[in-house]
Amino acid sequence: MPIGPAFVPAMMWAVDSIHENQYMLPDYRIRMRFLDTLVSIGPSINRIYEQLYTPPVKYMLVGPGCSSVCQPLTESVVFWNVTSVSYGATSDSLSDRQRYPRFYRTVAPDSCVVPARMKIMEHFGWNAVSTVHQVDEIFSVVTDATAEAVKERGWRMVTSEMLTTDKSQQQIENLIRADARIVFLGFYKETGSSFLCEAYKSGFYGPHIVMVFMNWLDGDWYEDSNCTKEQILEVLDYSLFTGPNFINPNREECIAGIDQAEFDQEYLAYFNGTMPAGGSYRNPAFDSIWTVALALNATENILKENGSQKRLSDFTYADIEMANLITENVASVDFQGLQGRVKFNEEGGISPPISIEQQRGAERKVVGWYYPYSDKLEWKNGGIQWPHDKVPVDAVLIVIEHVYVSANLYAAMCAIACFGIMASTFFLVFNFYHRAKRVIKMTSPNINNMILGGSILCFVSILFADTKRSVMSPAAVCLARLATFVAGFSVVFGSLFAKTWRVHAILTTKKLKRNVISDSRLAGLVLILLTVNALIIVVWQAMDPYEVTMRNLTICFSLQSAIDADVRTIPRVNECHTQNGIYFTGALYVVQGLMMAFGAFLAWETRKVKMEALNDSKLIGVCIYNVLILSVLGTAIGFILDADPNMNYGFRSGIVLVGVILTIVIMFVPKVSIAWLKI
Repeated sequence: MPIGPAFVPAMMWAVDSIHENQYMLPDYRIRMRFLDTLVSIGPSINRIYEQLYTPPVKYMLVGPGCSSVCQPLTESVVFWNVTSVSYGATSDSLSDRQRYPRFYRTVAPDSCVVPARMKIMEHFGWNAVSTVHQVDEIFSVVTDATAEAVKERGWRMVTSEMLTTDKSQQQIENLIRADARIVFLGFYKETGSSFLCEAYKSGFYGPHIVMVFMNWLDGDWYEDSNCTKEQILEVLDYSLFTGPNFINPNREECIAGIDQAEFDQEYLAYFNGTMPAGGSYRNPAFDSIWTVALALNATENILKENGSQKRLSDFTYADIEMANLITENVASVDFQGLQGRVKFNEEGGISPPISIEQQRGAERKVVGWYYPYSDKLEWKNGGIQWPHDKVPVDAVLIVIEHVYVSANLYAAMCAIACFGIMASTFFLVFNFYHRAKRVIKMTSPNINNMILGGSILCFVSILFADTKRSVMSPAAVCLARLATFVAGFSVVFGSLFAKTWRVHAILTTKKLKRNVISDSRLAGLVLILLTVNALIIVVWQAMDPYEVTMRNLTICFSLQSAIDADVRTIPRVNECHTQNGIYFTGALYVVQGLMMAFGAFLAWETRKVKMEALNDSKLIGVCIYNVLILSVLGTAIGFILDADPNMNYGFRSGIVLVGVILTIVIMFVPKVSIAWLKI
């Protein structure tokens, strides 16, 4: 639908109001010739050339309203020293004063919305933004200006997505993955409606998402999509629209002596009460004619004041001096137009108030204005409203929560460990007190005491944990837990291995009486094993001591859950780390593994022992098999649950407790029972 007819009556009424003003060009009458550019470069240039070559001389060019036509046309008429004033061309390219030195416009360039948007972000405390724009200069320039403004303020550009086709699924998925919350969008209605439909299908909407559009997307621009109107409105609900709407927010009387209400009444009557296509530009069109008249009037007055013999009527296309004077006077124009103050900046545009509109259901409502000259926001009609009166956040708030071993879990494990220590102490006292009895004496009470001492060390290792109230440093906790457990394990199962070896050695020789293996030799074996383990730990900590690092635990979020929360808690744990720890840990595993494997073999070899004095061998075998299974299970679970300090501590401690308690129960409860029966 052609929009040119919407400008003609506004311009003609401006001419009439100028003629009625006795101070405006009193010796002249303004004559206008209207040309239809057909929004096409070729026909528009042909028609303007035809006018330039046809008398009378044309003083100025008003228009065109379309940027794509205005750019080549304005570059062309410069060679005729004609100054141009457009009422609708908004491309930022026209701000290039090198290419368009005689171009002015009574509208603002598209990038005029950037300061307003930055002010809105500042007002709500946002400092992270994303952009989505169609691949077209009109949108790319605004996106570039936004990126520059964000960079200047030290804010964060979350992501910038380009729409090259009507398919926008990938771009929306990128927005969700980037956790985009505040999104500035630029596109024509066809691409925009497709984007909104895809956003609905992907769930990229709701109270957490703020979409900001250009305000010239008006009417039912979103209906051309595969989604219903209700679905698109659900996506648009509470969205913002920014841009100049060419209406003076203060409704002041303009230079022609009329206000907006009077003008609109006459304008709508001309079109039988309906607003024509392009009618939103009626005010800039009116103001453009007044701009031309004021510049020409100032030029005439300056010529008279300077005593020049030339007058405005003497202008020719070759008169660069007068052409420069006209251009300078256009640049100096400053008056109250229908749309507000008309004053050109260094780029030849104006800086009108920027309206802020909000979508509320099917209605768009003006909720505020941004005034560029004062850099102020003014809220109207209650200002911006948010769902549940909660201002959306610009990004998920990441809260780092340091995770320690649960106090309740630690208390429970310590209680069991203390019970184990008391039980071991009881058996130790019982063993010492009844050491002379045959049932105790024949099972090597000294070695049994070593088993109980090692058990106590294993129980003590449970007391070392990374708790919130720990008085020890995390590195000290790691070292103490390692040292006590390895020492206890070495003593307990080294003693069991030694006892099994003695049984095997006795049974595999024919000279039973001569093959007496004393407790001191068995204790020596245990000491050797303990020394080897101790050397590994000492060398390890001397060469590569424990360092505590903070590790954030990785948590997986679905695309939808990524936009459903304002706060995301990331657990952080202390982690004891050494560069070469895997080698030293491997060495400890090898030593313990060999000991247990050899012990299991000896236990199997002596499983049929019937000698009462050596009847411990079956019990020892059961203990070794139990611990072997629990050790493999504990190692596997430790790797799987490494990211959860509570699960890790709970399972590992549980396996230690179960293994040690089973060992002392299997080894000593029968002895106590028999000893008491024989007392």
